[in-house]
Amino acid sequence: MPSEPHYLSLAELLRQAREAASSGERARAEELYRQVVDRSPANTEGWLGLAAVVEDPVEREACYRRVREIDPGNMPAAAHLATSGEAEIQPRCAFHPEVVTTLRCSQCGQPVCARCARPFPVGQLCPICVRERRPEAYRPNPMQLLAAGGAAFGVAGVAGLLAAFIVGWGMIVSLLAGPVAGSALSQVALAAGGRKRGPAVQAVVGLGAALGCLIGGLLVFGAGVVFHLPFLLFAGLAVASAVAWLR
Repeated sequence: MPSEPHYLSLAELLRQAREAASSGERARAEELYRQVVDRSPANTEGWLGLAAVVEDPVEREACYRRVREIDPGNMPAAAHLATSGEAEIQPRCAFHPEVVTTLRCSQCGQPVCARCARPFPVGQLCPICVRERRPEAYRPNPMQLLAAGGAAFGVAGVAGLLAAFIVGWGMIVSLLAGPVAGSALSQVALAAGGRKRGPAVQAVVGLGAALGCLIGGLLVFGAGVVFHLPFLLFAGLAVASAVAWLR
């Protein structure tokens, strides 16, 4: 249907637009409401009517935002935006996207929730920035981990082999020799791994030391090593001591 002549008043255009919308003529209503906002860009009724009949959701949001710009207290526009467009742009935690948050990392600016924010003197930090702030000694690379674990394995193998010949002297010898061996293991691992410490180094050194001691014991006692309590006590204390030194 052709457009109405431009001499129609805004009130008449709005009346016809409302009638078209109520009778299901969306295209006709859209055309009339566009004429209204073209002639009167500050007409909130025209923008609200256009928002109700346009099919494009992006354009619909734009219409409601235009109403809010003209009349910040307009309730229909505020109600719609509160449950749709504006709710979607609320910041969400970068690590828990389902959580809406007002917190931000003080260093990188990423949104973070209370679960992952870490308090620091400079403010709340995200987990990534916390890791980056860890001292260099606690940030080993894969090669350093491999070197530390390998050194622990080799030294523990020799220590286990030697211990197999002295733990027969009694449990007291195991109690004394185990921590000493563990301290020596930790120093070798530190030297081989670039003086790195922390949980990752503790894990690889502990594993390497345990395997080394086990192999050393197997060479002497065979499968019976699992029943040799003095040797097992030595190995346990050595591994625990090495891990403790690398905190």
